[in-house]
Amino acid sequence: PNGDHGINAQDRFENLVMDTLAEGTTSDAPTTSEQRALASFLARHRNVVAYFHGNANWNEFYTWSGPDREIELNVFRADSPMKTGRDMVDRLKKDPASLSFGLATALGNPSHISIAQVARPAGVDVRKLKVAVFTASPQAMAGVLGGHLDVLVSNASGPLPQIESGQLRALAVAAPKRLGGAYASVPTWKEQGSNVVAAFWRGVIGPKGLSAAQIAFWDGELAKLAQSDEWKKYLAEHQLESDYRPSRETKQFLDTEYAEYKTILGELGLAK
Repeated sequence: PNGDHGINAQDRFENLVMDTLAEGTTSDAPTTSEQRALASFLARHRNVVAYFHGNANWNEFYTWSGPDREIELNVFRADSPMKTGRDMVDRLKKDPASLSFGLATALGNPSHISIAQVARPAGVDVRKLKVAVFTASPQAMAGVLGGHLDVLVSNASGPLPQIESGQLRALAVAAPKRLGGAYASVPTWKEQGSNVVAAFWRGVIGPKGLSAAQIAFWDGELAKLAQSDEWKKYLAEHQLESDYRPSRETKQFLDTEYAEYKTILGELGLAK
């Protein structure tokens, strides 16, 4: 920020790093000891994943590694013009490469496939989509917040703090129905004309050759878990939806998803 690093109409935030860690020997650039103090602070507070700065290169996104290159901190600013999922689809229809997507952790994963699921029905050539892959979702999110990527593809819980603070805007949820909490006002893709439901599902898979009795035992135990208050509380806290399926239904689901994913991955050029 400018001036005295205070919260004001122009800056709207306080530079706590300089105010707290400055050693008083310079006002132009942080000294090595100041940088090491920041690196030490970040090492003790792993939930800090990004830093907003207000100097001349205010629109730049980069990763700060500290003077001894022992830490990574994403540095950025935020901006996005799109208001709805339809805005995104309309831009892709005009030019598939007009938007950049950030996701973790690999091409061809459910995040990547969900983009194709939205784009394909609109006639978009999914091979021309611009997709940047990161080792973790916070890195992709920092790229979007920094204005270097246009769209973050993520589960609902990851960007929740940034959604609640207004730093990010959710365009759509790929769920059968609207989510609750901070996402209550965010329409589903189906509401916006795209018949897309995509899930970051999690399952339990046992070894080959389990007996019918063993399968029945685990079906019963996991069904009880899915009905427990502790499990329901966990789902609510992490913006997750319950979709428990016993063994036979899960096998049918996997067969259907395999066929769909094989087709999409082929169109993306990632499978034969």
